[in-house]
Amino acid sequence: MDLEQVADELAIRRLVDTFCDGGNSRDNELWGSVWDDEDATFCLHSIERAGKDVIVAGFVDGIAAYELLVQVAPNGRIEIDGDTATGRWYILEIGRLRDGSSSQQVALCQDEYRRTADGWRLRRREVERIYKGAAPLEGWMRPAAD
Repeated sequence: MDLEQVADELAIRRLVDTFCDGGNSRDNELWGSVWDDEDATFCLHSIERAGKDVIVAGFVDGIAAYELLVQVAPNGRIEIDGDTATGRWYILEIGRLRDGSSSQQVALCQDEYRRTADGWRLRRREVERIYKGAAPLEGWMRPAAD
């Protein structure tokens, strides 16, 4: 692996970290910054959204239901081929909705990336739920930053 490949892999890992951090911090602009401006697609539980603006609008609507959402991508794998790449990530998530219900889930994300003039961007993400169950989040929680 040469230095350019290492730099590309680190940039893509940072992109995935930014995806999670944008969701965790409820930062629509940060979360939206990971997506390709030209040709983005997000497939989540059989719902497909195409186009960065549509994807970000779906995120804004979805995150509004949550009091707390914490998402991490502890491990992944990246394959780089020139100016495109693929990735495979396991995402762990816990959340409490404003209605008081809560859940935890594990998902597998299959990603496609494209190098742009502004760096690597997420072109396509398909999320496959592996596990979903209750998460009794009954302890203290920092108030949501609305």
